Amino acid sequence: MRRICEVAEVTAPVIYQRIGFIHEQCVRVAAAHDERLRSLKKARLGIAVDRQEHVLNWSSQFDRRVTQMGAVASADTTSGFVLGLHLDYDPRYDVHDLEMAAQACGDPAKRPAFRKYARVFLPFEDGPNEAEDPLPEESRLPSRGVRIHSPYTIYAHFYYLKQLLLEIEQLHFYLDRDPGLHGGCFAAFGPQVRVGTVEAFWVKIDKSLSVDQKKRLLAASETALAKAQAAHPGMRKFDVAKQLLMSALSQPEFLALPALKRWVPHPMPNMGEPAKAMCYLSDRGDLDPVTLADYLLDVKMHALDRFFMQVRRRLSVLERPIFSPSSNTRWHGYAVYNPTVVMRLLEIFRVTYNFVLVGEDRKTPAMRLGLAVRPWTLEDIIAFLPGDQSSVKA
Repeated sequence: MRRICEVAEVTAPVIYQRIGFIHEQCVRVAAAHDERLRSLKKARLGIAVDRQEHVLNWSSQFDRRVTQMGAVASADTTSGFVLGLHLDYDPRYDVHDLEMAAQACGDPAKRPAFRKYARVFLPFEDGPNEAEDPLPEESRLPSRGVRIHSPYTIYAHFYYLKQLLLEIEQLHFYLDRDPGLHGGCFAAFGPQVRVGTVEAFWVKIDKSLSVDQKKRLLAASETALAKAQAAHPGMRKFDVAKQLLMSALSQPEFLALPALKRWVPHPMPNMGEPAKAMCYLSDRGDLDPVTLADYLLDVKMHALDRFFMQVRRRLSVLERPIFSPSSNTRWHGYAVYNPTVVMRLLEIFRVTYNFVLVGEDRKTPAMRLGLAVRPWTLEDIIAFLPGDQSSVKA
């Protein structure tokens, strides 16, 4: 931010004012296209859902603990369109005012679920008896606004998706194993899960592997697939992979496992998702092996992982923390101090990612999903007027 001020020859308050204005414009653009999403008709959407952690630097020399917050996001796996992005934060309230109100109504003496201010992380919760959603070690609550307990953000995110995707015939959710994601999915889409119009899958990918480890795992998977294909000459690789999945799903040892432990490896992984395994969460017992194998082959997280990677790369204030012995793990490079700035920058980037940035096919995610016919420019976003239907269709 300081460098922007130097180059543009403006003060920091001007920069933050401009960020606020651009954020408002991005919210208007997103809201206009949310209306179009509500009437979008498709037979099926695959949606990857995961969380990303962000670190904010200390804002007081008297308390140098960082503030850590999570953001839950979901993306269409085919177009890459990021449907929603929500941070565990609400800038509208003051944590000290809510602390006093919570103390006055007796919240500290109640179990978390029965508190009046249950969704807000308050100072009295930073103790040994508050283990349901504990504050990360060496971190503190934001000095401005309030931090929201992550389960509330997750559940709200899924209810938001439910209101957004009204005309989609079938939704497939691919969920990271982050605590709470599957609970939020079933809470919002329980009736649809029971009738089979919503399916949910856990996805397990080892993201800690080195490049060499990824190459070895990928080579082993390709060797196994080639061996199976040699036993079925003339059969397409996709069909061979389906046969391998069907065989794995029918093994007695697999069927004897509890439903939440029935992990099956993906027979066609790639460098971005090596050692990928899936678990079918919404198993009602009514799917034939062929259909289930088709569903499992389509499971992927790449669209959302790519967006998260771009957040780190393009927003320097949200890049991965820099640790060193001298910093005592507390200084985090370019990390910002104000969580409201993080919230605004994330929404600005989501809209830019969906409508402005093009891929190798020269299309934006919004174009691939059918919400736009051309890439937008940053000027289009800044000049957008609510109710301007010509802009919405552009």
